[in-house]
Amino acid sequence: MFCKKCGTQVPDNATACPKCGTSSAGAGAQSGSANLKGIGGIVERVVDGVLAKIRVLLSQPLYTRLTDFLTMIGHVALVGAIAWTLIMGIVFAAHDNSFNQFLRALAAALGLVVAQFIAAKFIRTSAALISTTPTQISTLAFPDCVGLLSLIGAVGALVAGIVMAIQMETLTPLWGALILSFLLTCLGWLSLQPSLANINVAAGSSTAEEAIAVLGYFAKMSLKLVPVMFGGGVVVGTLALVLASRALMNQYPDWYTPKCCPRLRTASCWPPHWRHL
Repeated sequence: MFCKKCGTQVPDNATACPKCGTSSAGAGAQSGSANLKGIGGIVERVVDGVLAKIRVLLSQPLYTRLTDFLTMIGHVALVGAIAWTLIMGIVFAAHDNSFNQFLRALAAALGLVVAQFIAAKFIRTSAALISTTPTQISTLAFPDCVGLLSLIGAVGALVAGIVMAIQMETLTPLWGALILSFLLTCLGWLSLQPSLANINVAAGSSTAEEAIAVLGYFAKMSLKLVPVMFGGGVVVGTLALVLASRALMNQYPDWYTPKCCPRLRTASCWPPHWRHL
């Protein structure tokens, strides 16, 4: 059998991993499956081995660095979105000679400031909640199945997005497929590393305790995905805001003409090399 934490091969009669010391109490089902005969046992051992290799590649420190990076990028992108919103508000207010345009941009910027405050508080609270509320499950078979299905779904979503992009001759389906594939990969990553969500193996749980543990498992997976969705969502939203602003500006060929001051619209007030504008 293989260690559920680091992927090291562990003797069937061992009670703990010789490398990381993780208890093998939850691997009883996996140990028993090693003695199965026939195709079913072979397939199970092969899948267990593949998951062990994937678990080594998708390590806990790597996921922690990924979430920290996405959280930082999300906050930076949100500050950029606030600045861009205010700049566009000033530009369109000057173009339309309307202070209401700036007030709308100011309200949107304040909304983004509030969203950033809420996101920062929620991410810190979620991390504290996960670290202070351990969840005990009797076996890691359920997280392993969720992780396997999530990774298969990630690959399937990516392939489907590529096929649709080729058939439709546009990259639009591919962007959605990439986002979905990334989220499913992160869910599979967390499922294969349940200790990231403070989920541990403890044999002897009752049926009621196991049902509560399953609910806690999904709740913690959702909380651990918050930094990923925040960082990725803010970056995508900021890019969409910039592209939408540029598309709106392209609808005004004369957006750079200072209509806020009628006197400046006369050609005599412009420098000679600007009069063609």
